[in-house]
Amino acid sequence: MQKPIIHINLIAEAESAFRQKRYQDVIKLLNGLTQQTARSYELLGYAYGHLNNLKETEKHLLAASKKIDCSIEVFYYLGKLYFDLDKILNAIKYLKIAIAKHSNFFEAHFLIGTALVKENKYTLALDHFFLALKLNSNSPDLLFNIGNTYFELGNVEKAIQYYEYCLDLNKYHHNAMMNFGVLYSQTGKVVKAIEYFGNVLKISNVPASTLADAYSGIGIAFTQLGKFEEAEKHLKKSLTLNPTLIESFYGLGSLYDQTNHTELAYQCYKKAYQINPEVDYIIGRYAISKQKNADWSDLKVLLKKIEKKILFKKDVIEPLDLLYVSDDPKLQFESTKNTIQHRFSKIWLPNFTEHKVSSNKIRVGYISPDFKTHAVAHLTAELFELHDRNTFEVIGISIKSHHTENVMRERIIKACDDFHDLDESMPDEELLNYCRNLELDIAIDLAGHTLNGRPILFKYRIAPIQINYLGYLGSLGIENMDYIIADKQIIPERISSYFYEKIIFLPECFQVNDSKRPKPIKKITRNELGLPEHGFIYACFNTRLKVTPVIFNAWIKILSSTTNTFLWMISESPESDDRLRKKVAQENIHPDRIVFTKILPFEDYLAGYANADLILDTFPYNGGTTTSDALWMGVPVLTLCGNSMPSRMGSSLLNSCGLNELVTETVDHYINVAIKIGSSKELHRYFLAIVERNIHSTPLFNSPRTVQLIESGYQEAVRAYIEGDTLKNIEVKPI
Repeated sequence: MQKPIIHINLIAEAESAFRQKRYQDVIKLLNGLTQQTARSYELLGYAYGHLNNLKETEKHLLAASKKIDCSIEVFYYLGKLYFDLDKILNAIKYLKIAIAKHSNFFEAHFLIGTALVKENKYTLALDHFFLALKLNSNSPDLLFNIGNTYFELGNVEKAIQYYEYCLDLNKYHHNAMMNFGVLYSQTGKVVKAIEYFGNVLKISNVPASTLADAYSGIGIAFTQLGKFEEAEKHLKKSLTLNPTLIESFYGLGSLYDQTNHTELAYQCYKKAYQINPEVDYIIGRYAISKQKNADWSDLKVLLKKIEKKILFKKDVIEPLDLLYVSDDPKLQFESTKNTIQHRFSKIWLPNFTEHKVSSNKIRVGYISPDFKTHAVAHLTAELFELHDRNTFEVIGISIKSHHTENVMRERIIKACDDFHDLDESMPDEELLNYCRNLELDIAIDLAGHTLNGRPILFKYRIAPIQINYLGYLGSLGIENMDYIIADKQIIPERISSYFYEKIIFLPECFQVNDSKRPKPIKKITRNELGLPEHGFIYACFNTRLKVTPVIFNAWIKILSSTTNTFLWMISESPESDDRLRKKVAQENIHPDRIVFTKILPFEDYLAGYANADLILDTFPYNGGTTTSDALWMGVPVLTLCGNSMPSRMGSSLLNSCGLNELVTETVDHYINVAIKIGSSKELHRYFLAIVERNIHSTPLFNSPRTVQLIESGYQEAVRAYIEGDTLKNIEVKPI
């Protein structure tokens, strides 16, 4: 049947109006039709689309699609409309129809590939992208999308290849440059990341939001390199371009944490959380910063949210941070596995090639960023010195540069048979290959998920036998980590299922110590430390991160139940000190009964213990080195033992010194014992006498003995490996 002339004329007039971008006229003309055609519906859909009336766009394009003679473009634009509306499955449906009607439809292949990426169907997406590439090999955006898809599949090499193809066609493709920067940041190639982010800044007409991202990327990279002034400058610049850029607030928070500006860090994390609490790690960092800065309002609520999100496999908190706020070993394990999965699943590094392991001379490599004045270094220095050189060759691998002279660092370098001084700018793959080329028989990770640790090395394996020790108190969440060194107090049987690692059980305390730790000659008076001349001094020198509301409230109860007693802590920021004073005052305790001392040089810190009467341990993360230091200086420590490895460390240390009476298992028990000791000179003298009597005979400070036990564990791990035994726990026999 022939169409009426008037319809044809109106449609032709509407076509002309559409070409002239007179979209309202198009709508007016075509709404006057008595009978709509496929083309009139199509034109109406496009006109409404240009006017951002998406509801009418959808309505008219759907109407056009039902006409037998509609164009294939209708299906494409329906797909595009649904893609823009984030209705991805609908988008895919109509794009498939467009492709079925015309298999060489470049734009449809391109868009359906992009939609499939959103659905995490990366292999199918690549099929369509490569069909599009056959039709048009000169599209930088297509090559960019292929690069992105390979990155999502974990094929970094292919991703780089297609980003390079993209830049060959358009050297000013700022999105490709940005992705190069992100990719290099994630694979440890920090210097290259700075280069690519910097290139984005040189391009004209780049959107302000992208420039902000580039400045932010540079700032975060400079933080990784320890160049804090440059980092701060770039991060602040990014926020002038995009005042709501969460990554920059998070980056500044991390920077201020590392430079001990804890209140500034807290305000940055708070701002990031207020902008969008759902971004990875934001809620976790905000919660831990609240704890560190003694602002405990809503902390319980935040921790409940974190717990829920972990169980839903969300990436919400750094593994180390969770140890400070949770005593649930299962939750800790789940969180660590989440982090490993999300952080490293898209990074591909070469597989490990096995080499022959000899039991004659075992090459042991200790990997750490903390070979300096640091808790781990203080504990392990004598371990390196005492290793039996007839059986072991000791290799130190420092993965962070330290430019200032340091007595402890020099001692460790001297103690190692071979020492490799690397720095944090070394990319992951380069560092991985460097460590593999050392042909270690055993690699010991002394850092794990602590600051500047490189757990990715152990995920991809650098030695036939890999052991987690001392730096991180929990499973690394890495299936390639073979063992963890512990004792049966710190990892009882009931929590061993929350470790990928098999356990090397030492028969005594897991913690190696330094029997050469100095006994200071210098005396420091109470007056010099701001302490009262008379009275009983409860003290805690653990980092403020470990001071939870539960434990501080216990300390308040201890003070309120005793007379002429004081709480002595290390000051970390004036603001958090004031918050703690206010909490004390709210309980009708004079704020002068809590005394803060600035961080002291190591020898003065040790000498200061002579002014403490009883050390109050933190919970759920007990003191480690600080507890050993206190006992070494003759001061008893009261600990609260929980369920997780960090909350059982104190009990492991105290039991090895014959101080099991100072191990408590409930908050009330902890409070009662502290009150009794603070109220009874006789009881206090009793515990002082145990420390004095046991300190030189205790396994805790018998370093040669502990080193022998550790070596026995190493030798058994080597024997099991050589003989091809199934990986299982190792119980080291007592000497």
